Amino acid sequence: RSIRAGSRRQRGKPGRKNSGIGPRPRRGSGSHALASDFSDTSEFTRAGEINGGEKRSPGIAAILKSKPANTPEDPSATPGDQRRPPDDLNRRGDFAHGVVMDDRYQIIQPLGSGGMARVYKAVDLELDDIVAIKVLREDRATPVAAERFRREMRLCRRLVHRNIVRTYEFGSWSGQLYYTMELLVGRDLAALMCVGAPQLSMEAALSLCVQACDGLGAAHNIGIVHRDVKPHNMMVVEAAKTLKITDFGVARDDSSDSSNLTLDSHVVGTPAYLAPERLRDQESLSIQTDIYSLGASLYQIFAGVLPFDGGSVEELLLNILNEPPEQPVRHNPLIPERLNALIMRLLEKNPAERLGSCAEVRDELLLTLAEVAES
Repeated sequence: RSIRAGSRRQRGKPGRKNSGIGPRPRRGSGSHALASDFSDTSEFTRAGEINGGEKRSPGIAAILKSKPANTPEDPSATPGDQRRPPDDLNRRGDFAHGVVMDDRYQIIQPLGSGGMARVYKAVDLELDDIVAIKVLREDRATPVAAERFRREMRLCRRLVHRNIVRTYEFGSWSGQLYYTMELLVGRDLAALMCVGAPQLSMEAALSLCVQACDGLGAAHNIGIVHRDVKPHNMMVVEAAKTLKITDFGVARDDSSDSSNLTLDSHVVGTPAYLAPERLRDQESLSIQTDIYSLGASLYQIFAGVLPFDGGSVEELLLNILNEPPEQPVRHNPLIPERLNALIMRLLEKNPAERLGSCAEVRDELLLTLAEVAES
């Protein structure tokens, strides 16, 4: 059995069969030389009560008032997925090819730019190694953004696991904060889902998802909630066929009070993967929100479409809050019964009805993998 790439399901036509395993990423997604996905997550301004005082999702309330100019049309994408061409990244000249930062890192080339940071490929002259450098954009370096960037680095330094991108050093050069991390050569799962055909066998896709559970579970075990789990943030390293969880830019540590570091009155995350409880309360912090996002990712990987869609972000979020998803097997009849049931359980509206940990999800995926191997 194999999972084949195909065209995107058209909006407004639920239930239409799709031979692909995911929507086509924006141009530039899935580059062969990417650091941990440097994209910064979409953020929607919070608002208070609307419609005569009826309490609704702050994210939806904000969108009803005004849709942010940088909100992507693709609900599975973030501003960072709309990557700017490398030629546009060196206008200031500070990080041009050959420049040496901190007498140690020599810039090779830009890799891309997101809403809050730029990422460059560089040589560590001290260790004679190739690394990626994430630099906080100077035009976004407010005190809150700078502290959020430091917090991101502190969290990432605690994450040491074969299925999580590694980070190395933190510093400041010419007044700009940066940190270095391993350079991953490969494609993210969002790109693998739609480039060529076939891209992944059922067994290969299941194996990669097991690794995603391992990496995400390792973060949960030390109290870190990712908050932006999606296929775009699951990087498959070509050489070793290893999956690594990337982009902990909006991750939170449930043992510390870092809520004041979220940009003022903003809800962070990628709309199509947000758990219902995140829409009702942006401060909801639980591994269950990641479990839901993992379920949405599995749905997209194996069914080829997102669990919820809509003609607008507002409609999408209302569907997440109020509507049950279609059975993923309706979109891909090759999905095993056990996997179909697992995905549906992960997308339960009530967090208590989902599986309790990534380890439990992993066990179900392994059982599915064994059944597929025997069939």
